[in-house]
Amino acid sequence: MKFVLGLFLLVVLASPLFAQSNAATTPTGSTRKSTYLIRLQLTRPEAAVKSTPEEDRIVSEHFAYLKRYTEQGTLVFAGRTTEADRTFGIVVLEVASEDEARKIMENDPAIKGGVMRGELFPFHIALQRKQ
Repeated sequence: MKFVLGLFLLVVLASPLFAQSNAATTPTGSTRKSTYLIRLQLTRPEAAVKSTPEEDRIVSEHFAYLKRYTEQGTLVFAGRTTEADRTFGIVVLEVASEDEARKIMENDPAIKGGVMRGELFPFHIALQRKQ
């Protein structure tokens, strides 16, 4: 347990040393991407168990919206917890700027439609399995 906690603290404390806070231009002139996490929360928590037809329609639009960003290579991964009483979603994006990430979040049909609210965080992926 101490090893796991120590490893966790090492990753958390070292992450700012390696994280990209803003996009930068590489020597070849291409834009380096920054990573952002969006935490999504239902505005009506009981919708996780019993949603309205309107909420279902908006969530379908939300899924299609995020799928387009996956196909473009902008969305790294997205998902949600499976416990209805503690549900929330996570979306991880690689974009050129915080403004771009915020625009994606604010234009999400679930947020625009009032079904979910979102919080945006700069994010650093410390470990990732190979595909």
